[in-house]
Amino acid sequence: MKVAGLVISVLLGYFFFSIVYEISWYGGRSVGAAYGWAGEPGTLTVTGERRGSGHRTSARQCVGTFLPAGGGPVRTDLRVEVSDGCTVGRTEKARFVPGYESRLRTEPDRAFGRSAGAAGTIVAIVLVDVFCGLLGVLSAVFAYAFGRSLLTGRRRERPFR
Repeated sequence: MKVAGLVISVLLGYFFFSIVYEISWYGGRSVGAAYGWAGEPGTLTVTGERRGSGHRTSARQCVGTFLPAGGGPVRTDLRVEVSDGCTVGRTEKARFVPGYESRLRTEPDRAFGRSAGAAGTIVAIVLVDVFCGLLGVLSAVFAYAFGRSLLTGRRRERPFR
């Protein structure tokens, strides 16, 4: 029973801390790009919009072309984040954030225009990180307790037999 508790606690702790890392890392890069602190600088041009993929099929996403400021490959049909709708032909300074694949999720390449806000992303990052971080710490405490119990071999005395 103690070994099962230890294994489950370790796996849950790993899962929750992985979520904190993934959300903070990619979300942090996205927020940084929206405010001009991270990502590759360049210019984006909105070329249209498309339906969202996955569970957000009703949501519309802006698509566009990103031209890096220092030269390099032009990225087309790229998801772009801008405010005030997807006006075709709109051009503004932007930052490019490459996507990634991990065990937990896949994020597409995106470009964040100077007008893109990130207040909702910041709130989501904080809430998810606090919630999953607390669950991860709780799992680590249980893993410690089960591990210590296994190593010391102690059993709790029952007051009434």
